[in-house]
Amino acid sequence: YGPDGRLYAAEGPRVVAHAADSTTTILAQGFIGRDMVVAHSGVLYVTEPGLPGAISHVWLVRPGGRKQIVDTGLRGPTGVTLSPDQSLVYVAESQTHWIYSYQVQADGALAYKQRYFWLHTGDDEEGSDAGAMCCDETGLLYVATELGVQICDQAGRVEAILTVPGNRVTGVCFGGEHFDTLFVSTGSTVYRRRLHATGARAWAAPVLPAAPKL
Repeated sequence: YGPDGRLYAAEGPRVVAHAADSTTTILAQGFIGRDMVVAHSGVLYVTEPGLPGAISHVWLVRPGGRKQIVDTGLRGPTGVTLSPDQSLVYVAESQTHWIYSYQVQADGALAYKQRYFWLHTGDDEEGSDAGAMCCDETGLLYVATELGVQICDQAGRVEAILTVPGNRVTGVCFGGEHFDTLFVSTGSTVYRRRLHATGARAWAAPVLPAAPKL
């Protein structure tokens, strides 16, 4: 969702926004998005893994629909989210162990790209197969992966893995009345779990988390 209350989605070769009155607005076209996040400023960050052999992209889509490539060449970019203070964008590289961190610039562009979070994988796997991601207000990052929901601290380390039957997790997000319920999806099932944590709302005003502890 965005700060305007609309539901944003990647539908084939276009990015759209659905309003409560059932009207749909096409915001951008010409690429097949995988995951996205909408910032409080109204800008969208969308991952495009690309077809086999094609170059992948991370897109910035502005509220008026103007689109811009802000990174290329990641190995299967999938999940994307913002830090609670919205100063950083995180992008999962599903074909490796890594999640990249970028600094958000004043115009929404991304800079200072670096490998930051290192995810766990099975012994015979090269990539994490990471999917959707979200943060809580303390700065912990929750990542849907082959092994379950991996929870990373602000220093980039995996602190816990929440497993579900079958393990393979495709989606993860916060919701509920107090935004303290973690919803986790697999291929055919959605699970929920109350946590002692409050999810960070990307569309809401930024929240400054406490400094990371080593």
